[in-house]
This record gives sequence, structure tokens and C-alpha cells, in this order.
Amino acid sequence: MSITQDQISLLRQYLEKASIQFGIEYVLTNREGSSIAEYDQDHHRIEFDYGLASRAPPFDLAQPLAQSFLIFITDIFRHENQHKEGQDESQAQENSRQYFIQHPEELLEILDIFNQSGPNISIVIGVI
Repeated sequence: MSITQDQISLLRQYLEKASIQFGIEYVLTNREGSSIAEYDQDHHRIEFDYGLASRAPPFDLAQPLAQSFLIFITDIFRHENQHKEGQDESQAQENSRQYFIQHPEELLEILDIFNQSGPNISIVIGVI
């Protein structure tokens, strides 16, 4: 799959917004065959797969799809932030479940992203 610089720029707009919110740096890398994102304890940042750029909609937060994609990216940061704080995957998944029990509308927004993005996007949290 060929990712364009325009697609990467779009993805970075979403990542920057969430990065600022959580105070966690990120890097784009090739994670093919692995999860979309993973917290790198050694470098104190989240590694995101370049392939996610192929799914990033135009960054217009007045549009529902852009809002949904930002919720998805924010959730990845929220989940990986728990690893930064020393929680293991089981704890992080349970915290994600609890978050979505309290915010079911956000879970529906994320599911909308999966419906519109097709089967090639992976779920990185154990909510569903």
C-alpha cells in the first residue's frame, strides 16, 4: 500500500491534537503485521503505523466522520497512556471497557469508523 504525504499530513493533524491532550509524543513507523499503535517504554512515545494514514478523513471537525476518527485516535492515546502509567494490557482493556460504559456514544462513533473504513482496520482495544 502506498501512503501519500497528504495522507500522512492528515493523520498527523489528528495525532497532534490527541498528543497535546495527553502530553505523549508519537512517531509514525511501519508496524505491518502488528497492532495499529503501541507505547514504546524505552522512548516514552506511542508508535503508530503509517497505514492508519490511509483511513484518515479530511481534518474538518465540523464533519461527523472527522469527529469519529478523532475519538478513535483519542482512545488509542488514552489506552496507551495507561501503559505509560505502568498498567498492563489487561488493566488497560478493563479501563477502556469502563470508559465506554460511561461514554457509550463514543464507542458508537468508533464503531462507525470501522463500518466506514472497511475490514482492513484493526481494533487495538479489547472492548468489542
